[in-house]
Amino acid sequence: MVGQRIKVKNSVKQPRFGWSGHDHASIGTISATDADGRLRIYTPAGSKAWVLDPSEVEIFEEHKFHVGDWVTVLENVSTPTHQWGNVCHSSIRVVHHIEDEVSLGGFLLYGQVMAL
Repeated sequence: MVGQRIKVKNSVKQPRFGWSGHDHASIGTISATDADGRLRIYTPAGSKAWVLDPSEVEIFEEHKFHVGDWVTVLENVSTPTHQWGNVCHSSIRVVHHIEDEVSLGGFLLYGQVMAL
């Protein structure tokens, strides 16, 4: 669907039509669907047109968090991606900034925190 934010599935090692300077971390927006079903993807960082097969993409899930939310590290996370710093499972922090990761006052976490 045009306007939908997508990413290449992690299971796809090499997209059928190539990476065109992108990678698994790239998030794009479907700008058009060709008659043959190919997806035309817009990314702010992309200098080349990015064409993907619909079977190779998945919907990019937006963050469940908002700046100002109170969060804690999920109990099933043994070591956060960017280490513990001065955070532990009983720590409660406020979300300060959201991009590709959630920043909790200098601590970056993604998919490892839950809202309280």
